[in-house]
Amino acid sequence: MAKVFFVKDGTGDEHTSSGFDIPIGEINKALRSFEKKYFASGPTINSGVAGTFSPYRHVVVEITDGETSVFFPTVGFYYMTGLRPAEAKTLLKIANAPDA
Repeated sequence: MAKVFFVKDGTGDEHTSSGFDIPIGEINKALRSFEKKYFASGPTINSGVAGTFSPYRHVVVEITDGETSVFFPTVGFYYMTGLRPAEAKTLLKIANAPDA
């Protein structure tokens, strides 16, 4: 399974959610229309240090060996530009996601 992370602006121990395992087919179907930027390693989005109470603002999909597809062709991380965590939560039916 691929993993979906909600990400805060900046860096630090608390800048990402714990991640949600989602089948690649569901991710392809739900996120196909969104633009993405590829990163070989986990991206830092904007500068500064993410605070404990800062909101999640971004969505990143991690693709591992065996999970590549036409939409996600390379192992690594894809920053889904224009997709907000609240929308991803609905599209991917993530019931246990933090409030976004």
